[in-house]
Amino acid sequence: MFRLQKCQYLGENRQQHALAGLTTVDTVYNEKVSNKRNLSRIYGRGLTEKGPDHAMALLQTSLADTLNFHLGEKDMNNLGYAFLSNGLHSKALETFKVNCLLFPLSDNTFNSYAEALAENG
Repeated sequence: MFRLQKCQYLGENRQQHALAGLTTVDTVYNEKVSNKRNLSRIYGRGLTEKGPDHAMALLQTSLADTLNFHLGEKDMNNLGYAFLSNGLHSKALETFKVNCLLFPLSDNTFNSYAEALAENG
């Protein structure tokens, strides 16, 4: 079962629009995920506002707290594609790279990263 959420549009800034335009997909496995904060959004904001080192630190400090946070491969992939579609190639590449590190057994993460690399030239 999948639940789709759309965010409100935040403004004219392309980076904000990339975050606001996300559609997150949370997979529910007999537990309620909706009360957990989505780490892909937290990562995306950290990446946009303070850069990749800060965003990665946010992920690392929050990943262990599964009671309050949720991180899905598809959520990170959607974030990467949102950055890519808004012309934020360096942020997209960083997001796809981190997704590969987080989910190394997923061929989809590597395919998305390769597609972004090819598009970026």
